[in-house]
Parts: sequence; C-alpha cells; structure tokens
Amino acid sequence: MSSNFTNTLVKCLLDTLIFLEFTNPNLLNEDVAIELLEQISSKLQNMTEKEKQIFIEELQNLKTFYPKNMQKFIEDLPENIGLMAE
Repeated sequence: MSSNFTNTLVKCLLDTLIFLEFTNPNLLNEDVAIELLEQISSKLQNMTEKEKQIFIEELQNLKTFYPKNMQKFIEDLPENIGLMAE
C-alpha cells in the first residue's frame, strides 16, 4: 500500500511523461521531448529495486484513470524506460 504522497508524485510524473509522449509535435519540439524523457528515465533507473517496484505498482494502480490509448503506454512504460530487470 502506498502513501498519498507517493501516489501524488507518481501521478505528476506520469502526467508529464504522457504529455511528452502524446503532445502534438507542432506544439512541442520532438527533440526536446525525447531529451527530457531520457533524463527522467535515467533518474528513475537509479532508484533501488524496491523503489522501482513501488513506482511500477503505482503506475498499475493509476492506469485505469486514463483513456484506453494511454493505458497501453502506461503498461509498457516500465520496460520502455529501463526499469524492468534484464
């Protein structure tokens, strides 16, 4: 079970990642979006295994609050940003 604080932080981060992924390239420079996504991914990869597990659990808990097209993105996110054990 997670704290409200953790849930809020993960939701804010998830909203940012969704924004970077789904915003029209005419409104957001694609190179800038990719660079920021890579920076965020790098920071998340440095978490402990327990922190990664908590983050992934929070993603799964939150995904149902998003539209279907974004749920697949959320499901694939841990693997796509390098959080899953190789």
